Amino acid sequence: MTGKVRIRCDTLSKVLKELDRDEALREIYSGKVSESLTVVAEDGDLLIEDGGCIDLSQEEKGKFMDSLGRLVRIRVRTADIPKVPNDRIRIRCDILLRIISDLGGSAELKAMFGGNVLESLYAAADGSDLKIESDETLNLSEDQTNVFLNILNEIIEDNTAT
Repeated sequence: MTGKVRIRCDTLSKVLKELDRDEALREIYSGKVSESLTVVAEDGDLLIEDGGCIDLSQEEKGKFMDSLGRLVRIRVRTADIPKVPNDRIRIRCDILLRIISDLGGSAELKAMFGGNVLESLYAAADGSDLKIESDETLNLSEDQTNVFLNILNEIIEDNTAT
């Protein structure tokens, strides 16, 4: 696939929360669904994959695919490869949910975007890069863009620090 695939952050948040509540996935991952799944950018496509934290049986792979197929209408696949190639960026779903939630709760971004922040932000796969970007129709000034990027970087750092 070429080009860029984007999904609004409010929609992605709903999908990830729904996956977290799915009984079949909760059974497979002992209730830790969002800690076990990852969002990956690959060849301009956004994928939701098993993060490889457990070895899935064929039956579990089938349940995994069925649950994802019911909940999202995007290409999904299990991660059958033991290591993630270096050209792919992936993030655990629970961390991505925290980042999205913190962006949505930012008073400065609410003021800048005129209300609901998550309706104005997108998770995007651009080649092998996974990005969070603002809607181009907002026409942010250079200063506003810099403020947005600084807030985004701070939130990412706060949620990914080890």
